[in-house]
Amino acid sequence: MEAQAARRRIAAEQNALREAMEEMHQQMGDRGDVAGRLNQIANQMDEVINDLLNDKL
Repeated sequence: MEAQAARRRIAAEQNALREAMEEMHQQMGDRGDVAGRLNQIANQMDEVINDLLNDKL
């Protein structure tokens, strides 16, 4: 149970970071190179969040 709670906590922290990155992505506007990389990182973070919540890690 403690491990599952820790995974949920880490997933929540990861999600908060992803949301901050998405906000940065929106603020970057026409800087496609940086914005594209931020979007790619945010997508990878989503995968990690899902893996954490589905006990795949």
